[in-house]
Amino acid sequence: MLFRSQELVDHKSDREGAQKDVAEATAIRDKERSDYEAVAADSKTNIDALAGAIPALEKGMGGAALLQTQAGSRLTKIFESAQDLDSYDKENVLAFLQGKSQDTSPGSDQIVGMMKQMLESMQKASAEADADEAKAAAGNTELMASKNKEIEVATGAIESKTVRTGELAVSIVQTANALDDTEDEQKDNEQTLATLKVQCVEKTKEFQERSADRKSTRLN
Repeated sequence: MLFRSQELVDHKSDREGAQKDVAEATAIRDKERSDYEAVAADSKTNIDALAGAIPALEKGMGGAALLQTQAGSRLTKIFESAQDLDSYDKENVLAFLQGKSQDTSPGSDQIVGMMKQMLESMQKASAEADADEAKAAAGNTELMASKNKEIEVATGAIESKTVRTGELAVSIVQTANALDDTEDEQKDNEQTLATLKVQCVEKTKEFQERSADRKSTRLN
């Protein structure tokens, strides 16, 4: 009985541990997904802006005109925060976009070249982020399946052993009751036997007395 009780405690502890792991993993996965979606959305906006600006510049659109388009302000932000460009190239691109280029500044072909390089880097980084997200999602799915299986097994064991423990408790009570009944019956039997012995002694005494009386009568 004590062994089964300890097993129940162990199974409940295993289930609680697995449930805690699921909750923690779910919270982490939700945070990772939220961060990825935010970065992915920003990355897509930047890629779309560059992908639209490059052919426009190749067709002869000036930097100042490009800045007036819907993607213009996004392009400024992209190059202001660009990590792949040195300060000189960054200043030249921003000057081009703002229509402040000097004769010594790079021409549109060079600006387009830098944009294409940046676009390629962004697309590569976006693809890597997508791959990392897919890998994290797959890993989480595998972990959830494993932990849910642990919970299922522990729950099944808890239910099974709870039933068995209950049955054993009932059996113990029934055995104890049967033993009590047997003891009571034995006491009744012993009491009956004692009564019969007393009655036997009394009957024997009465018989002896009657026999003595008959003998005395015959002699007289």
